[in-house]
Amino acid sequence: MAVKIYIVYYARSSCIYRLAEKIRTGAESVEGVKATLWKVPDKQMIDWPKGSFKTEMDIDIPVIKPDELPKADGFIFGFPSRFGMMAPQFKAFLDATGCLWKTQELAGKPAGIFCSTHHQGCGQETSALSAITQLVHHGMLFVPIGYNFRPGMFEMKQVKGGTPYGAASYSFEEPTFLDYYSMYGHVEQLARQIKRGAESVPETLPNGVLHKLNAPPKSDVPIIEPDMLNGADGLIFGFPTRFGMMAAQFMDFLDKTGPLWLQQDLVGKPAGLFYSTGSQGGGQETTPLTAITMLAHHGMIYVPIGYTFGHCMFEMEEVKGGSPYGAGTYAGDGTRQVSEIELLQAFHQGNILATITKKLKDAA
Repeated sequence: MAVKIYIVYYARSSCIYRLAEKIRTGAESVEGVKATLWKVPDKQMIDWPKGSFKTEMDIDIPVIKPDELPKADGFIFGFPSRFGMMAPQFKAFLDATGCLWKTQELAGKPAGIFCSTHHQGCGQETSALSAITQLVHHGMLFVPIGYNFRPGMFEMKQVKGGTPYGAASYSFEEPTFLDYYSMYGHVEQLARQIKRGAESVPETLPNGVLHKLNAPPKSDVPIIEPDMLNGADGLIFGFPTRFGMMAAQFMDFLDKTGPLWLQQDLVGKPAGLFYSTGSQGGGQETTPLTAITMLAHHGMIYVPIGYTFGHCMFEMEEVKGGSPYGAGTYAGDGTRQVSEIELLQAFHQGNILATITKKLKDAA
């Protein structure tokens, strides 16, 4: 008997449908697998201009109902991003699976995720994360692609969608004190652009390990101590990613801020985040997202850049780091240099943080 894989998706443009078709082909390349496309009901929640996104490519794809899901042996769910999360139409479909949750009919079934976003840094990671919670509550097995799509996962010469969480595409159409840790120097370049005279976090890796990683010599930027943070009116923290989260060196520094937390010395101070990752989809969103927790525990005010960087936020002609969470860059294998547009975004972030810090201080 064939293994049944259901590819269930919601789409208002062709991006998700095209990915779904290619995923079906890939699934059926495995002997004994039968993959079927299903679309979720299009309960339109936004009055889009007539003819502006809707595709008729999938007009013959059947609409799925929740009670069809137990018939499958595995799933791959697809959806576009809305403000960094799955589209509400797909969320509504998953919310309707409560009866299946009650009977635990989906527990133990494997599932993957794919998505589309409008542009770079717009939610390819966080949208997938928002869907994983649904799988967990059903007791399903989340199957990421990780980094086994080699060498495609490390593509840096052209804009590419996709993350370790799953396949993805872009639907784009033409229309204070500064604390950071940096191994290869990419974060430091952003730091210097955000504010001259940055203060650095100490290195915790042994020199032998740094040599094997081809890390360049450290600059003469002074090392900051945790108790110095209280002297700032605002802060911007920067670090490279390690497996989608901040580097352990910076986490070690933050762990030493316990006395400041005990005295609530950082409460109310505005703070921003900037970062670097090794590849596209390698943590440009999850790295700052997971760092926000430490700001919240200190009672600090998180200051994102949002989409205030204007048209540059929608750059699709060249590879660009950064997201609404903060300025960012790609280190690649360590040889790639921070681009001009990434430096401009860093400057913009420094300006925003300084402006808001000044307003808060003047109003105090």
